[in-house]
Amino acid sequence: MPVLKTRLPLILLFCAIIFLSAGFALAVTDWTDIGPPSAVTLGVYCHPTDANIIYFMADTGHLFRSMDRGETWQRISRKVAVATMPQRQYRGGEHAVAVDRRPVYGNIVYFSPGQIGAGLWKSTDYGDTWTRTPGPDGLGSSVVAVDYNGAVYCMTGGRKFYASTDGGSSWIAYDVPFFLYSKWYKPVSYRADIEITADNVVWVTTRYKNDGVYFSADMGQTWTQKLAGTEIVDITCSPVDANLILAL
Repeated sequence: MPVLKTRLPLILLFCAIIFLSAGFALAVTDWTDIGPPSAVTLGVYCHPTDANIIYFMADTGHLFRSMDRGETWQRISRKVAVATMPQRQYRGGEHAVAVDRRPVYGNIVYFSPGQIGAGLWKSTDYGDTWTRTPGPDGLGSSVVAVDYNGAVYCMTGGRKFYASTDGGSSWIAYDVPFFLYSKWYKPVSYRADIEITADNVVWVTTRYKNDGVYFSADMGQTWTQKLAGTEIVDITCSPVDANLILAL
């Protein structure tokens, strides 16, 4: 199954951390194509608290879900307006999906369909049904993440970072000291990533040349830059060790 080569190492690493932290052994001596069929991978998102559930973003913009570790797949974004590959290809599609990390709220899923004006969508039944959340239209083409307290974060083009502490019902917009788009691609593409450490520090990479990474310990109000002068393609944080952060 084709994958975006620049995304694959961290996708596999993140999935490995999730499975190992849940007490599963992960063998990497052999690989099996588990589908979905006829779909090009833009991103894979492993459920943070249920190792059976996997979300898969295809180049068509559609979101698929497996409830049995990839044995079977269901397309769950049929009633959500989605964007196709030209809007998605410059960043991994798994950043368009986020699940509430709190164990008792693992049924809550957020989905950014990649379509400007489409808004951010929320499901309270693992993706069976969807409701558009209030907020700026630009959230429909954003990256999204949820911290361990249930706060939701989104980024769109320009210099805005959005935070919600009520499940997406209302949003606070913060100015950020970095650009969230690339000047090298037309149309403008949102090449960003949000990751959360186990102690709820927010890390961001914009994949902007020499921009490095930024982190915020106050939900996006203030930011500190790291690895300045380095172009970071992707970043991931361990869900069990707040000090372990990997950048690519």
